[in-house]
Amino acid sequence: MAQALFHSDEEVWQQWNAKNTRYLGALQGPNGSFPGSRGESFNTAGALLSLALNYRFLPIYEK
Repeated sequence: MAQALFHSDEEVWQQWNAKNTRYLGALQGPNGSFPGSRGESFNTAGALLSLALNYRFLPIYEK
């Protein structure tokens, strides 16, 4: 979802990203992982990919 919003509508992505960042900050465990039904490794990877858009590290995130 993060990538789709990022590429489609920047204003909507910025609003969603602010909410996502706050949500993940509240959800993150003391060891840095993110809990969820798919396991900490999978959920942490997904969370980090959604946050990586802010830094444009991966070529797929370029506009």
